[in-house]
Parts: sequence; structure tokens; C-alpha cells
Amino acid sequence: SVRTAWTTTGSLTGTLAYPTSDVICGQPSGGCYQDFQGGAIIWSPTTGAQPSTTGPIRDHWGSTGFLTGPLGYPTGAQTCTPAGDLCSQQFTGGKITWTPTGAYIG
Repeated sequence: SVRTAWTTTGSLTGTLAYPTSDVICGQPSGGCYQDFQGGAIIWSPTTGAQPSTTGPIRDHWGSTGFLTGPLGYPTGAQTCTPAGDLCSQQFTGGKITWTPTGAYIG
């Protein structure tokens, strides 16, 4: 559920912080999302609830159309190297990888 995923990110003190919207359903493939100060949690029956934190990966996903674009739903959380110089997030339609030189689909 969206609430469980929010709790795993640290709730109010985590990266997403406070909710800024209610849960909004009626998305493609029966999905829902909820916006937070630091991003959103996106849910679908096939992917479950996944965090989408504010930053270059989310910005790039947005530029492709979010849920209605070719990447579709996130299937896991964003992961980064310990140095933070390489981050990626997997989606139903591909993967976005970010380096300091820019985000790209790979």
C-alpha cells in the first residue's frame, strides 16, 4: 500500500516527508499515486507501491510522460552508489540511469 511504502521511506522524517495530496486513483492499469514534499509514491496492481523521489531521475521520467509514457510504472526504488555518482531506477518499460553528466534511458 502507499502508506506502507511511505513508512519504509521514513515517514515524516524520510526523503518524501509530508504528504501534499490525497491518494489519487484512476491511473493507467488501475494505479494510484500520492504526492509528497519530496516526490510521490506510485502504485499499481502489478508493481506494488514504489517511491519516486524528487531529482533528475523523476524529472527525466516526467519528461517522458510519467505513467502514460513509454517507461510506465516504477518497479523499484531509486538506488545509488555510495558516492552518489551513479543512480538508477527500473520501470516497467525500461530503466533510467543518472550520472553527473545527465539522465538517460538505458
